[in-house]
Amino acid sequence: MYNEKLNSLFEKWKKTYSEEEQKKFCEDGLLLKEDTSINVDELWEKSKRRILFLVKDCPDGWGYDLRTLLRVSDDARNLKGQFMQRIAKAFYGLLENQADKRVNDKYVNERMENGEVQKTWNTVPFAMIETKKMAGGKDVSSAELQEALERDKKFLIEEIDILSPNVIVCFDGGKNIFNFVTKEYCAGEEPLKIEDKEYAGGFCLYYYKSKNLAVIQSNHPSYAEEDWAFQERIYSPFNNLLRRTDTL
Repeated sequence: MYNEKLNSLFEKWKKTYSEEEQKKFCEDGLLLKEDTSINVDELWEKSKRRILFLVKDCPDGWGYDLRTLLRVSDDARNLKGQFMQRIAKAFYGLLENQADKRVNDKYVNERMENGEVQKTWNTVPFAMIETKKMAGGKDVSSAELQEALERDKKFLIEEIDILSPNVIVCFDGGKNIFNFVTKEYCAGEEPLKIEDKEYAGGFCLYYYKSKNLAVIQSNHPSYAEEDWAFQERIYSPFNNLLRRTDTL
């Protein structure tokens, strides 16, 4: 029961903040589906690829439970807007890529058009974590994000441990989140580093054998860049990894 374990963690975590700050605390984890018959905990346990997306914070200025997003928001379910569309495409592309099947942006966009991406988004389990638990405004500075990562380090590590993903996508072009995962959560192990210069443009993937974990550096979904480039920074190094190892 992953989300139940997270609830217990959040109870402890919130107590480290003042009563006023607790109103801004964002809970997260495995996103629940609108179809209540879908047991995301059970499906996550059985999933070969357990994909976790790490984002910065909630921009609404008030705390809420991100896990209910697909139940309360028509826009989120229907993939309205660049932010949701890019995360959903990344999710679909990571699921579909295989060592002998190189999935690219064109493939995913075609399946976006025929509804397959949206169907997967609303039926297959995935996890999302707001790494800065205090809801903020439209933008969060690198310094603010880093301060939050340092403050809540042990709790964030425990949250990731509970979810036990084997693919983590860090949506932060400034690398604060990527550096946190690779230097703190994965501390003590030298990773296999995959830097795909042709497509990824300086972005990279680190693979940790002991955890069987791929950590992917990505821009934020709202970043102003061409959609194909955003997708390929994720797909290309991941497919490169799959051709080297069959564990994922």
